[in-house]
Amino acid sequence: MSAVANGVAAPERALSLLRMERELLVQALRGADPRVVLERLVELIEAYVPGATGSVLLVDPASRTLHTLVAPGLATSYCEAIDGVAVAETSGSCGAAAATNRTVVVEDIATDPLWAEFRDVALRHGLRACWSTPIVGGGEVIGTFALYYESVRRPTESDLELVEVAAGIAGIVLEREQALERAARESAEREDIDRRYKTLVEQLPLVIYADALDAHSSNLFTSRQIDDLLGYSPEEWRNESDLFVRLLHPDDRERVLAAHQHTHRTQEPLSLEYRLRARAGHYVWVRDEGVIVKDEVGEPLHLQGYLLDISAERAAEEQLRKQALYDPLTGLSNRAHFSELLEHAVVTQRRAGRKTALLFLDLNSFKSVNDRFGHHAGDAVLRTLAQHLNAVIRSGDTAARLGGDEFAVILQGLGDSQDAADVAQRLQRALADPIDVDGKLLRIKASIGIAIGDDPQTLLNEADAAMYRAKAHPGLDFAFFDRDLDEVALVRFRRIGELAEAVERHEFTLHYQPIVALASHEVDGYEALLRWQHRTLGELPPLEFIPLAEASGLIVPIGRWVLRQACSDIVRLGERHGREYEIAVNVSAHQLQHPEFTDHVQEALEAAGLPPHRLVLEITETVLIDAGDADARLSQLKEQGVKVALDDFGTGYGSLAYLQRLPVDIVKIDRSFTEAVDTNEPAQALLGAIIGLATALDMRLVAEGIERPAQAELIRTLGCNDGQGFHYGRPTPITGGEG
Repeated sequence: MSAVANGVAAPERALSLLRMERELLVQALRGADPRVVLERLVELIEAYVPGATGSVLLVDPASRTLHTLVAPGLATSYCEAIDGVAVAETSGSCGAAAATNRTVVVEDIATDPLWAEFRDVALRHGLRACWSTPIVGGGEVIGTFALYYESVRRPTESDLELVEVAAGIAGIVLEREQALERAARESAEREDIDRRYKTLVEQLPLVIYADALDAHSSNLFTSRQIDDLLGYSPEEWRNESDLFVRLLHPDDRERVLAAHQHTHRTQEPLSLEYRLRARAGHYVWVRDEGVIVKDEVGEPLHLQGYLLDISAERAAEEQLRKQALYDPLTGLSNRAHFSELLEHAVVTQRRAGRKTALLFLDLNSFKSVNDRFGHHAGDAVLRTLAQHLNAVIRSGDTAARLGGDEFAVILQGLGDSQDAADVAQRLQRALADPIDVDGKLLRIKASIGIAIGDDPQTLLNEADAAMYRAKAHPGLDFAFFDRDLDEVALVRFRRIGELAEAVERHEFTLHYQPIVALASHEVDGYEALLRWQHRTLGELPPLEFIPLAEASGLIVPIGRWVLRQACSDIVRLGERHGREYEIAVNVSAHQLQHPEFTDHVQEALEAAGLPPHRLVLEITETVLIDAGDADARLSQLKEQGVKVALDDFGTGYGSLAYLQRLPVDIVKIDRSFTEAVDTNEPAQALLGAIIGLATALDMRLVAEGIERPAQAELIRTLGCNDGQGFHYGRPTPITGGEG
């Protein structure tokens, strides 16, 4: 993801700079007051660099001093105090920049000797850093552009580049204004002024043009930048009357010529974007802005305007569009784009009286590829599958990656269901060939479900249900949706949808079961257990919805709610009883794998005001296996004081290994080791060994499943610290069973 994100940042930054330059230079070209243009320049730079305050100072050639032209963000008192600063190498950042004709960076005004004369006034106004770049016009320094900061700061390469760009724009604006002022004072210099202005125009990142008001928009004048833009000289552009029309992109030609004719006819401004073919053969996106120039009596003379190269802007927009609509790994449509395409396809086919078919595809045992060969191998498999999909689908059909190893294909214009079956069969044949990943030949199989209909969500649910049936019967290459056979899967989809709404509807509740100190019989804490009060089915136990929540990913928002609610409830209960209780919360693999899981825990603790040492996160061995990078997140939380409990200890093959590897504080002994301990000597011996092992590792023990007094007493005598079970209380809401 980071690579993609970095890939977008550069085009966005370039696009922002390009827009800023265009706006300011076009304003200057149209004759705007230079003070207004430069004040806008300062505001744009300040917006682009948070925390910066800009200023433009002008050099007085006679006195060799600097005077403030614009500084909208600086205090008037400060500007007055530094007005008239000498152009000298020791006169602050701006004086030194003007004297040396180079950028001067002062990271800390409080310590830099350049600011000895003005240090006190700068510090009084809260200024700590200042970078200044000379503004050059006509080969001489005519002013400075500076950025101030309220804290000590070192500029980055991007910061310095931005300051230099700003100084360059200011130089063009000021040089043009100075040239015009000289022309107004001395008419004898007008020819030189025109030459300078032409040079200035040719330095702009624009093509200036004047066109006749004829059918071909024949060229009267074009600035030399046309050669850099398209590879044609101004003479070619002027002498070949149909060159403009010939170079227009075929898809744009009619639209552009119509816009020009509309401007000729109505004398309204021209503003449009289109493509022109360069001499090298590629197309260049341009923005064309023009106005009709009239004579003294109002008669139209010609069209005058500019062409701006917006290829980089268009490329950046296209890159952003692709990121929003396409999967970066496979290049296929992503889920959001797929939903739009499916909706459009269904509507289009419905109007034509036809049905739409949807193929839902899921790779079999894809997780084992990632686990055995690494995620790069899994990515290679997904890319290969995408290539197969594009190769086997028909023209006009659309393939998409919905996420993970799930793909879908929208089939339009079906003759009959056999068309969909043909696509599925071609795909299965393509997948029959092994995939070469780093010299390893991987054989991948897929399950495909097919649905045909005219409702987008129903199509998706039914194709998914058919896919699950195909997956359950390895002999099936694909399966069409069958309502009788796939009813169980449809119920599953409905339940997942209801789960998504359950948090907002406040249908979840927490029941709490006490954890008791076996020696004193006092309650040390509680375990939070989730219940779902379904609006039509009543209370549902965890086994009926937790697996669905985990499979759909909804366990993350549900688990986040459980953390916040459990922490809040235990604080209120403790305040009511005047005691401090621990609260144990079960955590799933999906939660542990979520990049913001530690933040979710911290948010819950802070919101409730619960000290970290009173929260216990219960995890099972299965969770640890599924959440591959759990160690780092658990260790981070452990450092903050949160406790970790290994639940259902003894039921998995790797429990002892996890005791050694993970930061476990508490071991919860599974009820299978405690249920017969008071009636079965071998069971008693095995439990004693488990307790001895955990005690040797200096871990707290909680025995689960205690239901009888004799059972509790025997477990206590074996050395177990705490117990939990129906003997001490069933799980109840906190208002009804607080112990």
